[in-house]
Amino acid sequence: MKSPFLSLSRFLSLGSLFVIPWSAAYGAQPTGNPQTLWFDEPARDWNGALPLGNAHLGAMVHGDPAKEVIQLNESTFWAGYPHDYVKPGAAKHLPEIRRLLFEGKEGDATNLANAHFMGDPPFLAAYQPLGHLRLENALPDQTTKYRRELDLRTGVAKVSFQSADVTYTREYFISHPDRVMVIRFTASAPGSISFTAGMDSDYPHRTESGAGGSLVMNGQWHEDGKPKDWIAKWDKPGMKFSCGLQAIHDGGQLQSAGDKLRVEKANSVTLVMGAGTSFRNFRDISGDPSSEWPGKVKAAKAAGHQILLEKHLADFQGKMDRVKLDLGGAEADVKPVNQRIGRRQGRCR
Repeated sequence: MKSPFLSLSRFLSLGSLFVIPWSAAYGAQPTGNPQTLWFDEPARDWNGALPLGNAHLGAMVHGDPAKEVIQLNESTFWAGYPHDYVKPGAAKHLPEIRRLLFEGKEGDATNLANAHFMGDPPFLAAYQPLGHLRLENALPDQTTKYRRELDLRTGVAKVSFQSADVTYTREYFISHPDRVMVIRFTASAPGSISFTAGMDSDYPHRTESGAGGSLVMNGQWHEDGKPKDWIAKWDKPGMKFSCGLQAIHDGGQLQSAGDKLRVEKANSVTLVMGAGTSFRNFRDISGDPSSEWPGKVKAAKAAGHQILLEKHLADFQGKMDRVKLDLGGAEADVKPVNQRIGRRQGRCR
């Protein structure tokens, strides 16, 4: 699912909320589950983020306590537009290309093929990042006892840490049965959860908050004009996309703030996100992306976090439990992945 996600330095404005930067602490404890990948620090880049997906939606979870960035994919979102790559008149050059090859003149054959025989354009379009979900968290103090993990048996990622003697936990999963992403915020003390949520994309888009705790981003792929090797360039806009986020809060306040949602002093919060594109088939991208996700998000909101999680676990573990994976036995549970990788790299020098 790797994609060239960009612009990670553009964060949400938190308004009047006060954010204290996190400080990594190395007090995270093992869980006793050797099939859990865990880290004692947030991801430093895309390669260190935790991957989630359901073959429709994909996400990379970085896990920063104060400024979380979740990079988003949707399976049908590609650059370009429906296009016939056949170059008119190419077939008439095939006999000459064959003759040159049989005579050992590979260079001449290559030049002729490049000029008259290759597709138009000669390279294919590329899979694209959909956007970013950004969560700016208002924390009372620096963070300690940080832990970020992905349970390979459940497909559930978690981030936990302490700030001012309050333990904060964020749980992430992407449900295949319900085709939505779910993020659950909890804290050990009531009224402790405050954050601002926003969505953006590297492509032209518009994000708006609505009544009832909803956030919608609509946009369209455009060629960005950047140099690309081995990837086709296009002269007009392509696929449209749409993402919808719904917040469900217990206690506190939930407010719409322009292109963001703001939660203040909640006991717990669940975010449900769906997405879609205008893709219909390889010849047709005229669909309505904003019709793809609302029904799924509405149904997920009605079901609630616990039912969504139970359905996800039943579906995921029904497949994952068919095999067992040994990631290092006792060491995998005692040492965080970032330390294990660092030690292995040290051995290789």
